[in-house]
Amino acid sequence: MLNKIKKMIKKIPAKGDLIYTVGATMLLQFCMQIVLYPLINKIKGAEFTGDVLFYIGIIYIVPQAIASSMSNIRLVSRKVLDDINGEFVPLVGVLSVISGFICFIITLFFNCSLSFSLVYGLYAIIYTVRVYLQVEYRLTLRFKQYFINYVILSLGYMVGFVVFLYVPYWLIIFIVGEVFATVHSLTQTKIKSYSISKDSIRYIIRNTMIVMIAILIRDSVNQFDKVILKIMVSSETVTKFNALSLIGKSIQMLVGPINTLMLTYLSAKDKKISAPTLKKMIKVTIVMGIAAMAACEILTPIYAYLFYGISVAEGLSFGFFINLELIMGFIASIYVITVLSQGRTKIYSAIQTVWGVLSLLLTLLFTYLFGIYGIVIAMIITNLLKMVVSYREVKKTCEKDT
Repeated sequence: MLNKIKKMIKKIPAKGDLIYTVGATMLLQFCMQIVLYPLINKIKGAEFTGDVLFYIGIIYIVPQAIASSMSNIRLVSRKVLDDINGEFVPLVGVLSVISGFICFIITLFFNCSLSFSLVYGLYAIIYTVRVYLQVEYRLTLRFKQYFINYVILSLGYMVGFVVFLYVPYWLIIFIVGEVFATVHSLTQTKIKSYSISKDSIRYIIRNTMIVMIAILIRDSVNQFDKVILKIMVSSETVTKFNALSLIGKSIQMLVGPINTLMLTYLSAKDKKISAPTLKKMIKVTIVMGIAAMAACEILTPIYAYLFYGISVAEGLSFGFFINLELIMGFIASIYVITVLSQGRTKIYSAIQTVWGVLSLLLTLLFTYLFGIYGIVIAMIITNLLKMVVSYREVKKTCEKDT
């Protein structure tokens, strides 16, 4: 049996790249969820931690969506354009400033001080640039450098936390880390520009906007628990939900590095999804889903009890349903990114948009009716629908190319 497993691992393409990308995500999660957030909770309390999670959640919605859309279009544009990056620089500059301005306005809406809002806007700009710059590692398949970038980011957060102990301004934790990682990426990036037609420029802008809307909706849903629970319940509830969903969200975050590799390799001009490949995907996602649920059920009550004092019984019962919807979302995301990798940006955006709008509406309604349980009910329904529809679209792609 062990020999069979070893043979299967050897057959996995780019397994070294997968290790680096998964390792990068897990390292950052360890830094934030095992070290930073529990320490902030211990020092400042659940309400303060809930506020931090809320504002970080906003960063994971707006700047994340803007940066991810630009980098994803940079990858899939290789199917129709030569490898370029200079043409994206003005777009990155403009959208980064817009990202910072939106975050600045959001904090003012929640009655934050002008100084906090300005620094928060600056943080959003740096975050947008840092996330976009990571596309260079994906284009050139330098995933070891990608991992090193996350090591630098995590170390920067730790340095920022030490500064925070003496300068009680929590944004400093994350700004220090983002600056460290951005500087590293800039040293690894060489700007090159070719003369391209106006049609190509319009292609880049149009498709970036289409994908941005889809990712913005997706990330809004993924971070909506922090927003809606703070507004409709309390900051303490945000902290509790974060603790119970941490393990599931950590596993769900693995879809990032997995999708990074899938989009990197499948977006090449000559790559198509075949029926045998789809069958393998089905088997792999089923096994991954079962293994992930088992891991969540074991680790969630332990983590919630040790770091946040939540009872084991609550971690097992309520945690099960939270983890179920997260794992379903994890599997659905793998199928939907496969749709995007084949250049079907409109179908990808349509799936993400319908799923996102439906998720937001059901979450608002069910949270109003059932409180914290409403979020889970809404996401189980919508993630199941997304998973089925995304699979059907991937299957259509296979049938079309056969």
